[in-house]
Amino acid sequence: MAAFVCGYNFQERVRAMFPLTSKTEQQVEALFPPEQRDVVRELLVREVGNNLPAYSWDSAELERLRLAALKYSGGNIDALHRAIALAKEDWRNLLMAEGPKRPASAAKERIQSIDALRGLVMIVMALDHVRDFVSVDAQRFQPDNLARTTAALFFTRWITHFCAPVFFFTAGMGAFYWLRRGRTKPQLSRFLWTRGLWLVLLELTVLRLAMNFRFEGPWLLTILWALGWSMVALGFLSRFPLRALAVVSVAVIALHNLADKVDGGPIWDVLHRQALFPLGSLKVLVAYPLIPWIFVMAAGFCSAEIVRRRKATLQLGIVLTVAFIAVRWLNVYGDPQPWAIQKTAGWTLLSFLRCTKYPPSLDFLLMTLGPALLILAWFDGRRFARTNPLIVFGRVPMFYFLCHFYLAHGLAVVLKAQYGLSGVYLMWALVVIAMYPVCLWYSRVKERSRAWWLSYL
Repeated sequence: MAAFVCGYNFQERVRAMFPLTSKTEQQVEALFPPEQRDVVRELLVREVGNNLPAYSWDSAELERLRLAALKYSGGNIDALHRAIALAKEDWRNLLMAEGPKRPASAAKERIQSIDALRGLVMIVMALDHVRDFVSVDAQRFQPDNLARTTAALFFTRWITHFCAPVFFFTAGMGAFYWLRRGRTKPQLSRFLWTRGLWLVLLELTVLRLAMNFRFEGPWLLTILWALGWSMVALGFLSRFPLRALAVVSVAVIALHNLADKVDGGPIWDVLHRQALFPLGSLKVLVAYPLIPWIFVMAAGFCSAEIVRRRKATLQLGIVLTVAFIAVRWLNVYGDPQPWAIQKTAGWTLLSFLRCTKYPPSLDFLLMTLGPALLILAWFDGRRFARTNPLIVFGRVPMFYFLCHFYLAHGLAVVLKAQYGLSGVYLMWALVVIAMYPVCLWYSRVKERSRAWWLSYL
């Protein structure tokens, strides 16, 4: 009994001597949902605090090991247990498994599954933009025009529909994780406002030049415009209680199609209707109305805690996918373009999948976000090499986005030719392959440097 008491008192003394540091606390909060954090803290203090054999009792070394265990876990409690078990065999095993023997900065820590998903949609996105520049059919008809398209062309366009919803949703998640790394809501608001306005400026300058190679013609307001103003809006919306914002976001996404037939002039065009309107001597084409994109980003912000748990992500993805099939099948509400029976079952499927993107209908968002979350759940728990193209592109999405536009357009100008679908796919592969070494270089620059301006690109 005395031995037990002495052992217990020793453990308590160890815990008092080596509590979790603020950096470790930030990592715990960034990686794990609230209901798991106390368990994680207890594991780090109890298991990494006094049960590891042959370990030097030094606070800096102990912090290094605890951070390595957290990094190894990736926010998964089972993986944290595996990390501790690995360290119990030999603490050096854990540090070797994590690469460089130094704690990762909380500000630089990233979630691989989200980077991988973002990188995947960046690759797919390039297919659509290359098609716009070099396809022989790009200026003749829309690829979802069932009277003229082919199944191959339809799905070439359809698969790229996943890109924008993932951009907005993961941007909201990223804002939440940025907040949880020891920042305050006022700091988050400033972060979102400055970057949001920067994206709007890039839309009106750098992206406009990339699309046209000149500053002439209508002002086209596309995805950077919508992303930027959505960030600005989230800077305000993030001040509201999370549950209240979640309810409002879901309500707007679910109900905004009730306003499809509203005609409210230019302001309404900016908010909810794709339209061309005059602004003095200028002509403005709103390709991306802001509603419901603002609330897709807000939904990502509100869902970030849920999406950190693989099982919950999987369940949410299944629910959204099933909801799409059910709502679309009813054909009563959810999209201004109802589906119809076609000449064959295959063409009926194309009609079923032909959902409205501008602005994104309820059906469109269910159709894209559901499977995207299923892919995110599949990526979760998998370890990707730092040089994996999904990770490389996913860590520098804005740099990739702007550079690939100039590359695709430049190739179209130099080649001075229009291609069929096979040529489009070949050009797409060339663009993606060419972007890889450039993005790998830039991602390493961002890792090495703390220059403030790198966070804007």
